Amino acid sequence: MREYFFFFCFSILSFQVYLAQDKQVHAFVGALSGQNIPAIPLKVSFSLNDRGELKGESNMNFLNQESTVSRILGEYDSRKNLLSFHETKNISTISKADPEDFCYIHVENLKMKLDKEKQLIRGAFVGKYPNGEECASGQLYLVPIAAHEMLDSVFRMDEKSISKMEKSVNVEEPEFETVFGLEDIQIPLDSKTVKLSFYDGYKVDSDIIQISNSRDKSLREIKLTKEKQTVIYENIDRFFSVEVCAKNAGDTPPNTSHLIVETGSKRKYVIHLDKNKCQTITFK
Repeated sequence: MREYFFFFCFSILSFQVYLAQDKQVHAFVGALSGQNIPAIPLKVSFSLNDRGELKGESNMNFLNQESTVSRILGEYDSRKNLLSFHETKNISTISKADPEDFCYIHVENLKMKLDKEKQLIRGAFVGKYPNGEECASGQLYLVPIAAHEMLDSVFRMDEKSISKMEKSVNVEEPEFETVFGLEDIQIPLDSKTVKLSFYDGYKVDSDIIQISNSRDKSLREIKLTKEKQTVIYENIDRFFSVEVCAKNAGDTPPNTSHLIVETGSKRKYVIHLDKNKCQTITFK
């Protein structure tokens, strides 16, 4: 379905004009597919009220002249990041079919974050006639309209590409944990390589740290700036440890360094240290 991209550029441009008129509109594009049914392009846009109630439109087959625009209603649970919606009636269509013969989409509990610019949202849908009788079922794939470069895999329904893309973009970023050097940080060793990135995430005030490790006792000194400075240790074994010490307290005590630890998984820390105090990180 690569030919869709010629039409897609125009669709994105016109839709961005629409978005500019209402900053509260959330817009997604993608496709749905059922058994023995090729991917059908789908665009969904909606707004939310303070209670999480959803109102908007779906545009089925929106890249073709035979598109159908339908009204959607639903809700978004901001605590659980779950979206549910269903089509209620057609707003516009060129179909000559009787309204009772239209198959409307129903979606329950799609896992998503409304403020995440790049994500792949996938889940099951059920099609129902107005009388509630089921008429279709399959998979639904959506991406935020800003991430339209991901659509090629979605339109082709390439499951291998979709799965790889989903794993890469839906990884939750960890929050920073603040530590004060009172206890060792213990991290499961799920890789033979450890990557440590240090920077000053607050006001740069001449903080200097010294880093040593349990394997070769080498010492490295880093003056913290806004730019990440990285130390990599390879072929490490269990109980390998790194010690981070404050050479000074900076212009505004204490010495504060932001640390991102990557060893298969990712962890984030803000290390607060007084001068000559240290924080030990052990990989187990």
